[in-house]
Amino acid sequence: MSQYKEYETVRLKNGKIATIVEVLGPGIYTADLEDVESESFCDSIYITDANIERKLTEEELIEFEKQFQF
Repeated sequence: MSQYKEYETVRLKNGKIATIVEVLGPGIYTADLEDVESESFCDSIYITDANIERKLTEEELIEFEKQFQF
């Protein structure tokens, strides 16, 4: 069973933010990597539990989403 679910937003160990879009198998995901500077999701990437630092908290998620309100 995977630790994270579809559409959860996570902080990667490299400091970037990604939203999981598909669970491919136990601990393996497709995710959209967020590009804060261009205000868009720029890349779809494959990640594993080993790449993920943690799930964003509700407070972090609210702040993160504010950056993309037009």
